[in-house]
Amino acid sequence: GADIAFQNSAGIKADIMKGEITYRNIYKVDAFGNYLVTMDMTGSQVIRVCETSVLGYHAIFQVGGLQMTYDTKKPVWKRVVGVAVNGQPIDTAKVYKVVTNNFLGAGGGNYKIFQEGGNRSDTYIQLRQAMVDYVKKRSPIEARIEGRIRKAEGGGELLK
Repeated sequence: GADIAFQNSAGIKADIMKGEITYRNIYKVDAFGNYLVTMDMTGSQVIRVCETSVLGYHAIFQVGGLQMTYDTKKPVWKRVVGVAVNGQPIDTAKVYKVVTNNFLGAGGGNYKIFQEGGNRSDTYIQLRQAMVDYVKKRSPIEARIEGRIRKAEGGGELLK
């Protein structure tokens, strides 16, 4: 599996409310029918993805396996003040397995950094099918706030 997952917030088209999760719910969330792309990225490249996410042009990414702290008072390209992967500080030289959707993987939404990922694999597994499989395997699903993305209060470094 992947160490880190990135999903553009604009690609999430609906919320799933408490209760039974149906195919219709999942299809509404992923209206585009994107498929999953995996690649290898260094910690430095992952940080650049995070920096691009907090530029303010688009909504901040949704992430899995990653915790990020950012400070909008910092200069552009210096706003990400902390990144951890699965609870461990990111290693800028380490190579991580990343998964995202094919739109972002092709550099869509000005995320050209994804085109630099090595060992790319177009899985042709639709995001919505991966969601269906996840729900079937892990049901019942409990929503909780995990604090994966944090805005620094007063410029403090929360994760390093």
